[in-house]
Amino acid sequence: MNAIRLTVAASALVLTLYSCKKEDSTTETTTTTTTTSGSTDVPAVYAKIYGAASVTRDGNYIVIKSLGLPDHKSPYYKGTQWESTKHEAYNGGGSFTQNPNVIVQQNLTFRIPVNPAEASVKAST
Repeated sequence: MNAIRLTVAASALVLTLYSCKKEDSTTETTTTTTTTSGSTDVPAVYAKIYGAASVTRDGNYIVIKSLGLPDHKSPYYKGTQWESTKHEAYNGGGSFTQNPNVIVQQNLTFRIPVNPAEASVKAST
């Protein structure tokens, strides 16, 4: 039961980090199956992840690669290479002061066990 909770928690973390309201986008998810050993099947639940560069299986792990870019418009695209297509000025109510940061492309890789096991040594949360 704890292994199932760990899998659900890991999947929820990935989805939470990279989920925003999905809009029409030119970003496509490429699902491939590259393995070094074991099964080549990627569980169907990973097909729900959009915006990833790839979702593959490597032995006993699902490997999700992403560039970490939101698929929606944002004030934080100003001053980036995506400004002409992804920038949108803030149009909400109240005052808005943009912090000095902008969106940057990152090479993110997440390795999630296909069959997680309960840790023998647990850390407090």
